[in-house]
Amino acid sequence: MSGRSGTLRIWLRTGQLLLRRAVQSESFWWIIAGGPLSAMLLTGFSNPAIVLPSALVWTIPCALIIGWPSSPVREGLVSQLILTWAGRGATKIPELVLPTLISSAFVMLYCYLSGLYGLFFVPWQTYVIIPFSALLASSVTLLVETRSSFRGRALLSLLFAGQFLHIRGSGGFTELLLLPGYTLYSLMWGNGQPTGSHADTYMALAVFTGVLMVYVSGRFSK
Repeated sequence: MSGRSGTLRIWLRTGQLLLRRAVQSESFWWIIAGGPLSAMLLTGFSNPAIVLPSALVWTIPCALIIGWPSSPVREGLVSQLILTWAGRGATKIPELVLPTLISSAFVMLYCYLSGLYGLFFVPWQTYVIIPFSALLASSVTLLVETRSSFRGRALLSLLFAGQFLHIRGSGGFTELLLLPGYTLYSLMWGNGQPTGSHADTYMALAVFTGVLMVYVSGRFSK
């Protein structure tokens, strides 16, 4: 196995194994159901249609990645790759890209249909924010799972919950970096609800944090 075809096979195999392990895991279904429900509870079931996409853009990558880095399936795959030209790092790209693509496609479709049928208005900035928010969620989850899964999951839960406790998206630059509910904040802005900043600000923050965490995850995840 060499060259581009070999790389593509590794990526496809990694994605196949990641998806198979996820859907066969009970934790996947608990996270998929529990994430949006928790977001609804934290917001007092206020504007659930707008809260749902912001919850899913984080929940889907988390559900796919949690438990994967430490799974026997992944460890077996990595042990095989160590002995090849590709090395153990060959799995990182599909581990980030696949959850991001699945989350982005599902949430963008939901937003498009919601806008089409008048459920809520979707500003154009939201369609930029969604893939970068999904990328951020994938990067953070992969990093904490490979470094310290127990403490990392607690941090991930706080990061997720903070988005919906701090629902207006106000505050300073540092605060917004730590509470990255940019999808929710942009939808609130687009539907005339009070927010602390313009949707352009949330878009810029989503792009910045998404790209930054890809670098950090690639540099420090195992």
